[in-house]
Parts: sequence; C-alpha cells; structure tokens
Amino acid sequence: RKVEVRRSSRDDHIGDVVRKFGDLAPDTTTGHRVRIAGRVLNLRVLGGLCFARVKDFSGEIQLMLEAGELDLTRWRTGVDLGDHVGVSGQVVT
Repeated sequence: RKVEVRRSSRDDHIGDVVRKFGDLAPDTTTGHRVRIAGRVLNLRVLGGLCFARVKDFSGEIQLMLEAGELDLTRWRTGVDLGDHVGVSGQVVT
C-alpha cells in the first residue's frame, strides 16, 4: 500500500465540537464548519456513505462522509483503523 503523508492542521478539538453541538436534534444542519484531526477507531462503508469514529485527546466523534460530496475511494482503500486523519466539514446530526 502506498502511504501518502501530508501536513494537516486542525482548528477545533473534537471534545469542543461535541460539547458545543452534542444536544442538537436529529437531522439538524448547523452551517458551522470545523476542521479536526484524530485517530480512526472504527470505519464502516455503506454504499455511498462512509462512517468513521475518530478520537483525539479531548473526545470522540462520528464522521459521515458522502460520495456526493467527495471521492470515497481513498477512505475505502487507503484508511485503516489506527490511522491519523484530518478532516473538515459541516457539523450535522
């Protein structure tokens, strides 16, 4: 497997995002964008969606990645449990 290393920075800690948005009702779109980084704990691919649990020192969060928003090929084939990833996107429930 080819490993690609990129420098990634984060603007937000996962624990802060969870504390700020953890009480939102289901199917809420916030319009608020965050940029986080952490270690992949779990990864599930379900058709055009990919779900990942990511953890940093401050907490855990679930990511929902949509094929309509980005190419999921690299997530499906290039990301393993334990990998460090950096992601940015809108907070939704």
